[in-house]
Amino acid sequence: MHIRAKVSSLLAVAGLLFAGLVGSASPAAAAEECPADRLCLYSSTQLRGLKFSAASTNTCFWLGRYGLGEGTNGINSYVNNLPVTAQVYQFDTGAGTDSAARTLRGSVRAGGASSDTDAVNPASPWHTLDKVCTGGADPMTSPGFDVSAHSTADPANYADVPGTKLEFDAAAGAKSYLWSRDVSVRNLTSLAEHRNVGVTAALRCMYADGRALPSGYETGSYWAANFVPTVDTALLPSVRWTFIAPTADRYRCRISVLPYATWIDADDTATMRVEAGATLARAVYSAMDRWSLGGTDPAALAPGTTTSVLDHVYTPGGTDDIAIVMDANVTSCNNDKDGVSPNYGIDDCSDPADPTAHHTKASTWIEAQPQKSDGTRCGSPLKSAVASWNISERKHHQTATNSLYLTTADLGSCDRVRVSLKVSNTEGNRLQVHTGPASQNIVKTHALAFAY
Repeated sequence: MHIRAKVSSLLAVAGLLFAGLVGSASPAAAAEECPADRLCLYSSTQLRGLKFSAASTNTCFWLGRYGLGEGTNGINSYVNNLPVTAQVYQFDTGAGTDSAARTLRGSVRAGGASSDTDAVNPASPWHTLDKVCTGGADPMTSPGFDVSAHSTADPANYADVPGTKLEFDAAAGAKSYLWSRDVSVRNLTSLAEHRNVGVTAALRCMYADGRALPSGYETGSYWAANFVPTVDTALLPSVRWTFIAPTADRYRCRISVLPYATWIDADDTATMRVEAGATLARAVYSAMDRWSLGGTDPAALAPGTTTSVLDHVYTPGGTDDIAIVMDANVTSCNNDKDGVSPNYGIDDCSDPADPTAHHTKASTWIEAQPQKSDGTRCGSPLKSAVASWNISERKHHQTATNSLYLTTADLGSCDRVRVSLKVSNTEGNRLQVHTGPASQNIVKTHALAFAY
């Protein structure tokens, strides 16, 4: 459905809902009173289960923070004692749109109330919501999404970033290029030195009705690095991936974040913020391809050595411009012989002969060799810009992102190109390149290509 038509139809439903229910709320025995200057939202009918109340008259709030967002029973009753109107939004999008599009699901006038919004009904405007805004605040420029850090990187603790959901229909085998935009993560809690927080940002896909993709099927990719206090002001994850539909169906993809630190416990906590404006985009191009680095992690790369990963022959077609993306998740090994605590990095990939450097400096770049179908080369290899990475022991891990843009003219008389990612350890401790999928079959070191 066209977004404008969808908004109109939903507002029509919402208007009928308000006409029948505004002013109809009568306090039940278990009702929870709403203060005179607040907007109150409840998870149950009859004004029970107060989850959210706000006195602000020009602010937006992510409902997922209060147990009223996606995956819950929605807003089942409400009271608006504010002097301004409140509006509720859903950020799901239709085919061919990106997550910057949002749908206004309803408005609550000043003084309005409802004892039963019928939110348990999937067709109700109150069933699946992402944000509530008061006084006409812009839902796209409101405060960001806050998430608490956990003690471990358990994927069960992924938090979906509101505003990054993307729904689309796809035929079996259809491919979609997905990429994050404007994702920025910083700390809200003041963090002392060495109170590092690991941050994973994952692009995750499922069926739109919540079913998981078939067993063994790639579900997405991720970006990871430590947020280092006194060094970092923000992390800027960049997650790119090509989704291939396993069956003809409707799908939902989104960006999820997981902050974690081993020092987190009941007394030591940390809250991270994903700044407002994060979105997930989708496009369909010709000659789309993807591949990943499988198997077990190879031997760690010693200082002064270079390796090639993600070797693949790609055949473009359809248009003259070619994009190749290769992203590697790498970690600096830990070779701390002087007993400095706390230690970071991976203990089991170091070697006694390694220097005690407390860091790894690395370089990555894409190399592309045009070739014919029989393997004959056409000219010299083509290279992307070299990216440099300084992975301190406290930074621990890093996602090395790389892009190369070519044209068919660059291939000369060849109709294909053999591409690989070069990883060079230039200084410091050993460097581990991660292979295989992470939990939930999210790929670590991966690549994609398309013509556009």
